[in-house]
Amino acid sequence: MAFLLCASFLAVAQPGLPPAIEGDFDGDGVVDVAYYADEGDGPVLKASLSSLSETLTVDRSRGPNLFLDAVEPGPRVGYCSSINERDCQYGETEASASLPHVGIGTGTEEASFEIHYWTGSRFETLYVSD
Repeated sequence: MAFLLCASFLAVAQPGLPPAIEGDFDGDGVVDVAYYADEGDGPVLKASLSSLSETLTVDRSRGPNLFLDAVEPGPRVGYCSSINERDCQYGETEASASLPHVGIGTGTEEASFEIHYWTGSRFETLYVSD
């Protein structure tokens, strides 16, 4: 097993899962860490924010070939779906969000991409491709 030490946080890189990423996900000017952890029933996306004392579960992932990437702040466009947490009116196909801080990009290679971003109290998700 490989170990990653970052800002007094120790993340264990687990075989078959992408390495941890760093970014200021909560906008406080301090580096945060996002990583996948295998909790027995599949990969779980976790985030350790410097502004919180606990590690948050961001998403339960599915599928092989997972990736993890930092997404720069700014406006983004995604799509409406039954699993999308963003409110969409009947007939709308697009959802949008303006990322206030660095976001956490996740998905499966050549299949899906979603952005998780901190709103100040919780992570929200914008589904960019399916």
